[in-house]
Amino acid sequence: MGEVDPGSTVAPYLVSGGTDAKSLPGIKVYGFWPARLSAAEANGAHNHDERVTVDNLEFATRALYEIVTRYCGASAE
Repeated sequence: MGEVDPGSTVAPYLVSGGTDAKSLPGIKVYGFWPARLSAAEANGAHNHDERVTVDNLEFATRALYEIVTRYCGASAE
């Protein structure tokens, strides 16, 4: 994350909602969601007009791509 977002802080949090991980018996699954949520985005989760900014979606997509390709030993270029 430090390369994707210098100065960022990675912090654990607990989500009490459901997950598709139950479909993967015997596999430990950990969630990771890189985000730069504004207060409005963070407080709007699961509302009738839930949304994130396009910039936030682009950031999360780029961060996940970079992290997964590095972890898997592939080139992100």
